[in-house]
Amino acid sequence: VSTQSTWGAPPGDGELIHLTRTEEAPVGHEQHASALASILGNASAPVQDGVIRPFNPHSNDQHAAYGVCLRTGDNGRDASELYADHEALGHRWVGPYLAHYPELAFLLEVQGEVMGYVLGCLDSEPFYDWAASTWCPARRSECPRPEGDPAQYNKDEEIYAFFHSPNYMPPPPELADYPCHLHIDIVEKAQRKGWGTKMIERLLAAMAQRGGKGVHLEMWSPNTGAYKFYMRMGFEELLRTTGDYQPLAADQRAEPHVIFPSPRGLSE
Repeated sequence: VSTQSTWGAPPGDGELIHLTRTEEAPVGHEQHASALASILGNASAPVQDGVIRPFNPHSNDQHAAYGVCLRTGDNGRDASELYADHEALGHRWVGPYLAHYPELAFLLEVQGEVMGYVLGCLDSEPFYDWAASTWCPARRSECPRPEGDPAQYNKDEEIYAFFHSPNYMPPPPELADYPCHLHIDIVEKAQRKGWGTKMIERLLAAMAQRGGKGVHLEMWSPNTGAYKFYMRMGFEELLRTTGDYQPLAADQRAEPHVIFPSPRGLSE
């Protein structure tokens, strides 16, 4: 499982699919508490010598999470050979979440090694504004602005250039009812073991506790395995766009191209 918001990244292959899920707490405090306890309890319990635990900002967790980002940074494969700066990807895709929403960051630790993370945001537009005005400028001293033709930039320089000219695209208006979003990465040897489901449910429970009502994520259409996984998780397809959020022409749309989401909450 490897999914993230595009955040102005270059378009990938295929169509960009926007998936949504509504988090509505069950009626009644006791029922809500029971549902949350079930999710949190199951996700936190050691399974197969592993545990899903909260991010600890006073430890080595940021470095470990950056390592996971690098090991999954080439379309889910290890990107270590593509980057001279092994922290560049982490600064781009992980650091903002850890800094702004540390309470919505959870790590997968298996046999003492961090092998995955799930990161969340409660309100996407203000988060992107903060990242552009605060996070990116703070990176510039250690990530010098590259010179020359952007088409010739290497992988490090592409990220450095973004920090100097951030271009966070606001979510499409159709996502107004789904202000939260998430980002999950799991290294290959820990995939297909049930961790992705547990990690996302852990995050959704934390979002619901903090008032989150609707969450979205983005994925590229050729990734059919991830699409099936998110359907099983209770997400539904809302719309498909190009990589820069432009509507698809009628003859470009895959069928079915729009499935309006039905409410699916913690009680299910």
